[in-house]
Amino acid sequence: MGRTRTVGRILTVVPIATAIVVGCGVEPPVKPPPPVIDTIGVLAGLAEFDGRVRYSLADGRQWDHPKDQFRILYDMPGRDTLFVAGTDSVGAYVLLVGSQDGLPVDCRYSLRYGGTDWGDSIASQGLLWPKADAFVPLPDRPGSASDYPSNSALCLDDRGSVTSVYLAVPPEDEDSAPVPSATG
Repeated sequence: MGRTRTVGRILTVVPIATAIVVGCGVEPPVKPPPPVIDTIGVLAGLAEFDGRVRYSLADGRQWDHPKDQFRILYDMPGRDTLFVAGTDSVGAYVLLVGSQDGLPVDCRYSLRYGGTDWGDSIASQGLLWPKADAFVPLPDRPGSASDYPSNSALCLDDRGSVTSVYLAVPPEDEDSAPVPSATG
Protein backbone atom coordinates (compact mmCIF):
# COMPACT_ATOMS: atom_id res chain seq x y z
CA MET A 1 0.00 0.00 0.00
CA GLY A 2 2.96 2.35 0.68
CA ARG A 3 4.12 1.91 -2.88
CA THR A 4 0.70 2.86 -4.29
CA ARG A 5 0.72 6.12 -2.31
CA THR A 6 4.23 6.95 -3.56
CA VAL A 7 3.24 6.33 -7.18
CA GLY A 8 0.10 8.41 -6.66
CA ARG A 9 2.14 11.27 -5.22
CA ILE A 10 4.56 11.11 -8.15
CA LEU A 11 1.67 11.16 -10.62
CA THR A 12 0.27 14.22 -8.83
CA VAL A 13 3.61 16.06 -8.62
CA VAL A 14 4.66 15.52 -12.27
CA PRO A 15 1.73 17.47 -13.82
CA ILE A 16 2.19 20.30 -11.31
CA ALA A 17 5.93 20.52 -12.02
CA THR A 18 5.26 20.44 -15.77
CA ALA A 19 2.73 23.28 -15.46
CA ILE A 20 5.25 25.36 -13.49
CA VAL A 21 8.02 24.82 -16.06
CA VAL A 22 5.73 25.56 -19.01
CA GLY A 23 4.35 28.64 -17.28
CA CYS A 24 7.89 29.98 -16.77
CA GLY A 25 8.86 29.88 -20.45
CA VAL A 26 11.50 32.12 -21.93
CA GLU A 27 10.26 35.61 -22.72
CA PRO A 28 10.40 36.46 -26.43
CA PRO A 29 12.86 39.26 -27.27
CA VAL A 30 11.47 42.78 -27.33
CA LYS A 31 12.57 45.26 -29.97
CA PRO A 32 14.28 48.19 -28.26
CA PRO A 33 13.15 51.72 -29.11
CA PRO A 34 15.19 53.71 -31.63
CA PRO A 35 18.08 55.49 -29.94
CA VAL A 36 18.22 59.22 -29.35
CA ILE A 37 21.46 60.15 -31.11
CA ASP A 38 22.50 63.74 -30.49
CA THR A 39 25.78 63.78 -32.42
CA ILE A 40 27.32 61.47 -34.99
CA GLY A 41 30.33 62.01 -37.20
CA VAL A 42 33.91 61.12 -38.03
CA LEU A 43 36.21 61.70 -35.06
CA ALA A 44 39.07 64.13 -35.68
CA GLY A 45 40.42 64.66 -32.18
CA LEU A 46 40.04 64.25 -28.43
CA ALA A 47 41.08 66.66 -25.66
CA GLU A 48 40.77 66.12 -21.91
CA PHE A 49 41.02 68.99 -19.43
CA ASP A 50 39.64 70.10 -16.04
CA GLY A 51 37.32 67.11 -15.68
CA ARG A 52 35.90 67.56 -19.18
CA VAL A 53 36.27 65.76 -22.48
CA ARG A 54 35.99 67.40 -25.88
CA TYR A 55 35.56 65.28 -28.98
CA SER A 56 36.20 67.16 -32.24
CA LEU A 57 34.62 65.94 -35.44
CA ALA A 58 36.00 66.18 -38.98
CA ASP A 59 33.22 68.59 -39.99
CA GLY A 60 34.24 71.09 -37.26
CA ARG A 61 31.56 70.24 -34.68
CA GLN A 62 32.55 69.57 -31.07
CA TRP A 63 30.98 67.52 -28.30
CA ASP A 64 32.10 68.79 -24.88
CA HIS A 65 30.91 67.19 -21.62
CA PRO A 66 32.05 66.74 -18.02
CA LYS A 67 33.67 63.29 -17.69
CA ASP A 68 31.26 62.26 -14.95
CA GLN A 69 28.13 63.09 -16.96
CA PHE A 70 28.33 60.45 -19.68
CA ARG A 71 29.35 56.82 -20.09
CA ILE A 72 31.28 55.03 -22.80
CA LEU A 73 29.12 52.26 -24.29
CA TYR A 74 31.69 51.11 -26.84
CA ASP A 75 35.37 52.04 -27.06
CA MET A 76 37.09 50.51 -30.09
CA PRO A 77 38.61 53.45 -31.99
CA GLY A 78 40.70 52.85 -35.08
CA ARG A 79 42.52 54.67 -37.83
CA ASP A 80 39.07 56.04 -38.79
CA THR A 81 36.53 56.30 -35.97
CA LEU A 82 32.82 57.00 -35.98
CA PHE A 83 31.81 59.09 -32.95
CA VAL A 84 28.26 58.50 -31.72
CA ALA A 85 26.76 60.40 -28.76
CA GLY A 86 23.23 60.18 -27.48
CA THR A 87 20.97 59.90 -24.47
CA ASP A 88 18.85 57.13 -23.04
CA SER A 89 17.02 56.44 -19.79
CA VAL A 90 20.36 56.17 -17.94
CA GLY A 91 21.82 59.40 -19.34
CA ALA A 92 24.36 60.50 -21.95
CA TYR A 93 26.51 57.91 -23.74
CA VAL A 94 29.33 57.76 -26.29
CA LEU A 95 30.42 55.05 -28.72
CA LEU A 96 33.74 55.09 -30.57
CA VAL A 97 33.40 52.67 -33.48
CA GLY A 98 36.63 52.24 -35.39
CA SER A 99 38.08 50.74 -38.49
CA GLN A 100 40.54 47.89 -38.24
CA ASP A 101 42.81 45.81 -40.42
CA GLY A 102 41.17 42.88 -42.13
CA LEU A 103 37.71 44.39 -42.57
CA PRO A 104 35.77 43.74 -45.76
CA VAL A 105 36.63 46.36 -48.41
CA ASP A 106 33.30 48.17 -48.13
CA CYS A 107 33.29 48.20 -44.30
CA ARG A 108 34.42 51.55 -42.89
CA TYR A 109 33.53 51.05 -39.20
CA SER A 110 33.06 47.74 -37.41
CA LEU A 111 30.75 47.28 -34.42
CA ARG A 112 31.49 43.94 -32.81
CA TYR A 113 30.11 41.29 -31.78
CA GLY A 114 26.65 39.88 -32.30
CA GLY A 115 23.25 41.48 -32.41
CA THR A 116 19.56 40.80 -32.90
CA ASP A 117 17.91 41.28 -36.30
CA TRP A 118 14.65 43.25 -36.30
CA GLY A 119 13.94 43.38 -40.04
CA ASP A 120 14.60 47.08 -40.64
CA SER A 121 17.31 47.36 -37.98
CA ILE A 122 19.76 45.44 -35.80
CA ALA A 123 20.10 45.78 -32.03
CA SER A 124 23.73 45.75 -30.88
CA GLN A 125 25.65 47.28 -27.98
CA GLY A 126 22.38 48.35 -26.39
CA LEU A 127 21.23 50.44 -29.38
CA LEU A 128 19.03 49.88 -32.40
CA TRP A 129 20.98 50.54 -35.65
CA PRO A 130 18.92 51.13 -38.83
CA LYS A 131 19.81 49.12 -41.92
CA ALA A 132 21.05 51.12 -44.91
CA ASP A 133 18.99 51.00 -48.11
CA ALA A 134 21.68 48.84 -49.75
CA PHE A 135 22.12 46.57 -46.69
CA VAL A 136 23.95 43.31 -47.49
CA PRO A 137 22.85 40.47 -45.17
CA LEU A 138 24.68 37.31 -44.23
CA PRO A 139 23.80 34.39 -46.55
CA ASP A 140 22.20 32.55 -43.60
CA ARG A 141 20.74 35.60 -41.92
CA PRO A 142 18.54 35.09 -38.89
CA GLY A 143 14.84 35.77 -38.97
CA SER A 144 13.26 38.78 -37.30
CA ALA A 145 13.82 38.85 -33.52
CA SER A 146 16.64 36.31 -33.90
CA ASP A 147 20.26 36.62 -32.86
CA TYR A 148 23.26 36.78 -35.14
CA PRO A 149 26.18 34.48 -34.30
CA SER A 150 28.42 35.82 -31.53
CA ASN A 151 31.32 36.30 -33.99
CA SER A 152 29.32 38.53 -36.34
CA ALA A 153 30.08 42.23 -36.66
CA LEU A 154 28.16 45.14 -38.15
CA CYS A 155 29.62 47.46 -40.76
CA LEU A 156 28.41 51.04 -40.25
CA ASP A 157 28.46 54.02 -42.57
CA ASP A 158 29.09 57.66 -41.56
CA ARG A 159 25.42 58.03 -40.52
CA GLY A 160 25.44 54.98 -38.25
CA SER A 161 23.40 52.80 -40.60
CA VAL A 162 24.31 49.12 -40.95
CA THR A 163 25.61 48.49 -44.46
CA SER A 164 26.41 44.80 -43.96
CA VAL A 165 27.13 42.03 -41.48
CA TYR A 166 30.20 39.83 -41.64
CA LEU A 167 31.55 36.90 -39.64
CA ALA A 168 34.87 37.56 -37.95
CA VAL A 169 37.04 34.53 -38.54
CA PRO A 170 40.60 34.41 -37.20
CA PRO A 171 43.26 33.73 -39.84
CA GLU A 172 44.65 30.23 -40.02
CA ASP A 173 48.22 31.54 -39.88
CA GLU A 174 48.78 32.94 -36.37
CA ASP A 175 51.69 35.11 -37.61
CA SER A 176 49.33 37.08 -39.84
CA ALA A 177 46.68 37.56 -37.14
CA PRO A 178 45.98 41.21 -36.34
CA VAL A 179 46.62 42.48 -32.87
CA PRO A 180 43.53 42.01 -30.67
CA SER A 181 42.58 45.67 -30.95
CA ALA A 182 40.48 47.82 -33.23
CA THR A 183 43.33 50.22 -33.75
CA GLY A 184 44.57 48.92 -37.07
